[in-house]
Amino acid sequence: NLKQMRFCMLPWALSSGTVTVLVDNRFDRRTHPVHQLKYDWYQAGGILRAVQWQSLQGPKLVYLSAVEVYPRSLERVDVDIRTSPAAIAMAGLVYRWRFDDPAVGCNSLDWAEIVPGESTKDVEVPGAKAWSPEEPNLHRLKVALLQPDGTLLDCTEVRFGLRTV
Repeated sequence: NLKQMRFCMLPWALSSGTVTVLVDNRFDRRTHPVHQLKYDWYQAGGILRAVQWQSLQGPKLVYLSAVEVYPRSLERVDVDIRTSPAAIAMAGLVYRWRFDDPAVGCNSLDWAEIVPGESTKDVEVPGAKAWSPEEPNLHRLKVALLQPDGTLLDCTEVRFGLRTV
């Protein structure tokens, strides 16, 4: 059963058209008991996690198919950058990245240039902060893929935490 809801949108998102949110409110009282005497919507169903805007690509090609961060320690990570067949077929592409970029968007001119596979292993996270339930510090890594002339082809951002188990 779809319900209409209202929320504020950033100006760049106004042209996106339709936003669909799917919520499953079904629950089994044997496996998921209610935490309050009355119906506990947040524990038994509904939206259980933070909601993020994801801009889905339209007819334009996606060149960065995945960026994944694998923590090695509380200060260092491995980064796996995977490109699409469309990017693999192009020669001379330039990869740039930046950790915890305060700016909105992908203005990557002053970001560090990298060589995927070579310079993406055992990388120091600048200003690394550990994640814990008391202090849920999350870092961000933006990766941009550019043509040799500097034209931006694709850009993505991934959030990650550094913690010990």
